[in-house]
Amino acid sequence: MNNVDKKMKDIKIKDISNNDIQYYQNKLFEKFSLSNNEERFERYQHSIGVMKKALELVDLYNLPISKEKVQIAAILHDYAKFLSNEEFENIVLKHGLPMDILETSPKVWHALLGRWAVEEELDIHDEEILSAIEFHTTGKKEMTPLEEIIFLSDYIEENRQGKNYEKVRNIANKDYKKAIAIMLEDTISYVRSRSLPLHPLTLEAYEYYKSFKKETNGKLEQILETIDRNLVTDVVIYDVTNNSPLCDYIIVATSLSLPQMNAAINYLRDDFVLRGVEQGSGWTLIDFGDIVLHLFLKEDRELYGLDRLYVNVPKLNNK
Repeated sequence: MNNVDKKMKDIKIKDISNNDIQYYQNKLFEKFSLSNNEERFERYQHSIGVMKKALELVDLYNLPISKEKVQIAAILHDYAKFLSNEEFENIVLKHGLPMDILETSPKVWHALLGRWAVEEELDIHDEEILSAIEFHTTGKKEMTPLEEIIFLSDYIEENRQGKNYEKVRNIANKDYKKAIAIMLEDTISYVRSRSLPLHPLTLEAYEYYKSFKKETNGKLEQILETIDRNLVTDVVIYDVTNNSPLCDYIIVATSLSLPQMNAAINYLRDDFVLRGVEQGSGWTLIDFGDIVLHLFLKEDRELYGLDRLYVNVPKLNNK
């Protein structure tokens, strides 16, 4: 075993859930080793990183996705990365696929055609997994949650370095669909600036996901409308987009009584999927992901002094 393959073999994965995942990790190792490509270590390391990030996102958003499928799709998403042009052409011919696939950028072949290599060589026939592999580079409109998570994780896993990756990584901690929209926007801008071919699926994906860039403001209005039913006062909205990697807006409001505070929480549970709720004797924190709401009784708001903490942070008009 040469030094590059030894480095790959030495990568330890703490998140392996069962022997099946270990089996597919070994298969990826064998595939990359046989390629003898000089980039195989970096690509193998990237595949492990995608799996770790995908699992993080599933846990962060409590997504109803099989973690086993997440791990398999992530670990194998680049399985066909080092196939030759002849091998890709053979896949097209064998499966009767449109020949114009080979007229697109070769950078997407390992995704669009890789699913066939995975299905044939590894005997995987789960369409959710295969589809996540197929569209992990181009994306597409209306992706399934598994497709979205693999697509996004491929871009923001920890081994990717650069301002754009870090920007999307931070947004993904708040709103992963918005992160997909920004990622697609950055990708299109990069490709066009270099006069490179842009796959039509990527354009279609952006047209679909770009609406999620604006969703935060709509959600903000809905939250304000919901809590207003419960006689809150002194509502202040702090724009922390440039101050916090955890959320875009922080709302601070005063509840007139504990029953009204609890009523607000119940209304919000009915209207939104909440990331989390924390409560004390006279305060409540409600996490929506990209927005965090603090409800206080009057005396507790003065005691904790949260508004003083954000005195230099821009405020939004609350009409």
